[in-house]
Amino acid sequence: MASAKTREIWLMRTELNQPFTETVPAEFTWHTFNPNKDEAEFLAANADAFADHPEQGLWDETDLLNRLAEPWFVPADFFLLRDKAGGIAGFVWVKIHIERMVPDAEIYLIGLVHKYQSKGMGKALLAHGLNHIYQQGFNEAIIYVDAPNTTALSLYQKHGFRHISTQIVPIEKKRD
Repeated sequence: MASAKTREIWLMRTELNQPFTETVPAEFTWHTFNPNKDEAEFLAANADAFADHPEQGLWDETDLLNRLAEPWFVPADFFLLRDKAGGIAGFVWVKIHIERMVPDAEIYLIGLVHKYQSKGMGKALLAHGLNHIYQQGFNEAIIYVDAPNTTALSLYQKHGFRHISTQIVPIEKKRD
């Protein structure tokens, strides 16, 4: 059980046997992340989407740039969902682990800004990321999720994700 200074993280895995069919409404469009252009807007959307999260919503430019500098980062694996005004409504970031003995793929980050939460669009974000993984030739995907996040857990379980293991990790950043 996690304490006030730790988080309980579940590793979950699902099989990918065929593409998912969930789509976003026509007024939304998919774009890949554009380095040196989308950073500030993404950070604002991330802060909004994770306003109540003890760490994720606190990412700053350094946190993002450190991840963009990782050898696993590929812009074509980082998707922004834009609304009809062009603003970021949500995002899904896929991480392909080619450095591992047996390569695998992960839904690294997924979020919706508050304005679009609880409207069923999380299914489309997840499906988009899983379809990308499937198109890369993987027959399974992993995701890490905070155990208390019952909304996310329910969504992932509906897409076949099953609990594999639990980690208790320290909270690195804290809200004041």
